[in-house]
Amino acid sequence: MIDVLSPCVTFNDHDGSTKSYSYVKDHDEPLGDVSFVPFFEDISIEYDEGATQSVKMHDGSTILLHKLETTTTPPTRSGR
Repeated sequence: MIDVLSPCVTFNDHDGSTKSYSYVKDHDEPLGDVSFVPFFEDISIEYDEGATQSVKMHDGSTILLHKLETTTTPPTRSGR
């Protein structure tokens, strides 16, 4: 499972924002029925820091994953 938190939520997580975590949770609407999830073998990869790896999914599509180096410091909202 890949858990992704949008920068919109990170930077707009305050009362009154329609992009805040609490607003989204309070207005959660199901987009589809996900009561059935077919079984697939786990996809597991290992790759070096700073590298980008192409990963083939079960349906034949591919995604690119990039592993940050441990020395990477995420920028602040101001970009500094």
